[in-house]
Amino acid sequence: MRWFWLFLLFTTHISISQPFTGDSDYFIEVLVNNTNPFVGEQITYVIRYYTINQNHITLQFPNFEGFWIGEANTLPTIIRNIGDNQYFVSEIQINIAPLRAGDIWIDETRLVVIGDVFRSQQIISSARLNLSVRALPSNAPDSFLGAVGEFVMSANFDATLLTLGNPFRFTIDIQGVGILDTIIPPELNFPDDWRISAQSPRYIQPNIGLPLGIKRFEWVVIPATIGTYIIQPIQWAYFDPNLAEYMVLSTPSFTLDISPSNNGDVRLSTFQSNIINQLPLKADAPNALWLRGDWWRIGWVIMPLITMSMVMIAGYRKRKVKHDAQMRYKKALARARKRLKGIYHQPTSAKMSAVIYAYIADKHNTTPKIVSNNLHEYIPNIDHLKRIEALLSQIEGALYLPEGVRYDFAPVFTEMEQILSILEKSWE
Repeated sequence: MRWFWLFLLFTTHISISQPFTGDSDYFIEVLVNNTNPFVGEQITYVIRYYTINQNHITLQFPNFEGFWIGEANTLPTIIRNIGDNQYFVSEIQINIAPLRAGDIWIDETRLVVIGDVFRSQQIISSARLNLSVRALPSNAPDSFLGAVGEFVMSANFDATLLTLGNPFRFTIDIQGVGILDTIIPPELNFPDDWRISAQSPRYIQPNIGLPLGIKRFEWVVIPATIGTYIIQPIQWAYFDPNLAEYMVLSTPSFTLDISPSNNGDVRLSTFQSNIINQLPLKADAPNALWLRGDWWRIGWVIMPLITMSMVMIAGYRKRKVKHDAQMRYKKALARARKRLKGIYHQPTSAKMSAVIYAYIADKHNTTPKIVSNNLHEYIPNIDHLKRIEALLSQIEGALYLPEGVRYDFAPVFTEMEQILSILEKSWE
């Protein structure tokens, strides 16, 4: 219903010129949907022209001084009978927005009929439009970054299980009516020592001919420390010209549980570039220090010791990897139940699915992503596999509920506990 009123707003235009009565071969008129917009408010400037034929016709557009100029949409030409004549009616819609307050003129648009041997060139001008632009109120909130229109905001991240140093993508979608090109993303609330890299924003225009679209902001985030982090709500404000007031959008707070890396690291080290000193191109072997006296004999003793040390270190690392895998297998159920407990009050489909994949990954010493792509390879029992797939389908169904309907995850938690217990017994 909300977008229905927006549809009416941008398809009902206010005409400034007199309607065409069919008393000439060519005619042009201009229309706008709002002659009293706010600064930065997107409006639609419509050019409609009537011609007895479609040949040798061009348009001269105004320069739109003092306006931001957006997308132009050309509608299909239609044929209309006006008076005793038949006309081709063409229409172009241009999205614009005023950049300053006060009275602003939009110069006339000209329809040029190119002359030939039978007739001279004709220029038919439209009316000149005057807009009275209102300034934005001075009580803007801190999270207001200049957006004017009507918007909704959503946030999401693509990771199923977060580990130290493993990057994940965090996205914010801002959807609605307004100047998407000039929208600035909100400030993020991730820990200061995490590494965050902003990606190029993307645009999605689902409705051709209407100024309704989506601007998607994306960041690659690399956790730098382990632990449980509560990310506070991210706020972003815009000015609603229909209500003539500022509106503040906010994402819900969400919890990120960062696990140690596969090597057991708990903090991400800072990458540094070591300066490599250049070696001389030529060295005189007779003067080399290690050839003097008994130094070469010491070298024969040190090299075996270094080799032995490297073998011992490699063996230790191999045993540690094996030990970590065994502990991961042993504690898989306890970790899964801990994850379930952590998301009980704020469950989402992604978090619920992640618990299952992470549990199976712990049992097979692999990653949740690999498990999610090849689930049948890790669950040989067909009955267990069908039950897990049914639960995952039930969890995924929560994504498609109507807006405002709250999904009851309580039965899902019960079913997941039962499945985890059954799987644990099957692997004993």
